[in-house]
Amino acid sequence: MRKWSKINKEFKNLRAKSMEKTIDIGITSYRKAHENAGRGYIRINGIEILNACTLSKNIEMNKREKENKNIEIDKNLLEKEKLNLKNNLLYEDYNKEELENIAKNRLIYEISEKELLKENIYDELDLVYSIEEFLNMNIQEAIKSKNNLINIFYLIDRRVGKRTLKTIEKEIEEKDELVKNIYKLRCIKENIV
Repeated sequence: MRKWSKINKEFKNLRAKSMEKTIDIGITSYRKAHENAGRGYIRINGIEILNACTLSKNIEMNKREKENKNIEIDKNLLEKEKLNLKNNLLYEDYNKEELENIAKNRLIYEISEKELLKENIYDELDLVYSIEEFLNMNIQEAIKSKNNLINIFYLIDRRVGKRTLKTIEKEIEEKDELVKNIYKLRCIKENIV
């Protein structure tokens, strides 16, 4: 992963003129926090609309994993995950029962992670990785992305002009509320009403 300052500089260069002073995206780390954990944020006119706090997400993830501990896991997925573990040299000394527990816990983690992302609960690294992923894709790929953060990023990108904003209106209706609000803001800033 590249340094945040380089990623941020590249990302800021892609921002539409109409959004430059309106939207601010940043991260901060706390020196005294465990492993310098920090948080990311998205602000509109100085008001925080998204808080990507590592500690908050970890707390919510632990809670969600406990809630999902007893859900029914698809047997095919479980078998596939066990097979992946068996093929991994790190797990060659584990017995069948241990492999099943590890596979189940990994799947519960994935389910919990997807739930949090749907609810816009992110950590600092989710924000950074999403920006970096966005920087490595074209706008058409970004528009098709299911990642809410990437959806926000393309909506503030200068490569998305008035014509594109008009043509993606239908797709935006199916997106998350946060994405819809950024879309409305960009349309207002571009005088598309």
